[in-house]
Amino acid sequence: MEWSDMQVDAQRFLWQGRPAPRCFVFRQGWRALFGGLVSLLAGVWLWMALTLWRQGNSLWWTVLPCGVLLLGLASSVGRLVWARWQWEGVFYALTPDELLIRPGRRTLLRYPLSQLSYLRLEPISSQLGHLYLEFGARRLRLCCLEYPQQLCQLLEDYLRPAESCRTNSD
Repeated sequence: MEWSDMQVDAQRFLWQGRPAPRCFVFRQGWRALFGGLVSLLAGVWLWMALTLWRQGNSLWWTVLPCGVLLLGLASSVGRLVWARWQWEGVFYALTPDELLIRPGRRTLLRYPLSQLSYLRLEPISSQLGHLYLEFGARRLRLCCLEYPQQLCQLLEDYLRPAESCRTNSD
């Protein structure tokens, strides 16, 4: 993982990781599926509008479904492409003092472990899960971690024993 451009000492890392690619890209799959459905309906609407336009009706009914079709494509395929592009820059790391999160190519967020107040593991499968963390008033969700139990065990030392590594089994 590339941390050199963030001025971080990689020698001090206790753990580093990034989201699982397929899970990260398809985490909003229902929205993309809805966008695909909108695209399909707009395509049918456009086909019918073109048929009416050829018969001499107004061009307006042809322009309107084009906008809806573009909106549907942007919310389906565009959403997946954007998430894949965004995944390239997402990294997580744990040092003895803080949790480092790189949500994009230029940003680095630092969360001091002394402020960690809550931790919950939301398993997706035996090897994937989301980690929900609270640092005082700041809340954070690390999405689609591979083997999240490893990070959870490391963070467990910074919590009170009663709140350590709870699993949400919903």
